[in-house]
Amino acid sequence: MPGFGDLRKIESEQGYEVPKSKFKQWQANATLKRALDRTRRLREAEQTRQPVFQTIPSTFREYALPGYSDIFNPLHNAIAAIRYIKARYDHPSRIPNIGNWSKWIGY
Repeated sequence: MPGFGDLRKIESEQGYEVPKSKFKQWQANATLKRALDRTRRLREAEQTRQPVFQTIPSTFREYALPGYSDIFNPLHNAIAAIRYIKARYDHPSRIPNIGNWSKWIGY
């Protein structure tokens, strides 16, 4: 993303002076873009897998038992992961590429 120096260089090379209002508008747009990018990165980071059983926060919240809501607590994480496996696959042996050793076809 170009900085103010880049805009000043364009000004001098083109013999055109960019009004201060344009600089302020550019600065506001750049600030908004940075804020939106940061929000997007934070949202993506929220959905990254968390220890110990690599559950994503939304799945953890859905399958955690009441009172077991700390995703970083190994016991709480295990409970949510086991409940997810039970709901999704019925049994660990039915997890693709883990239990049956057959070629995984996809979801």
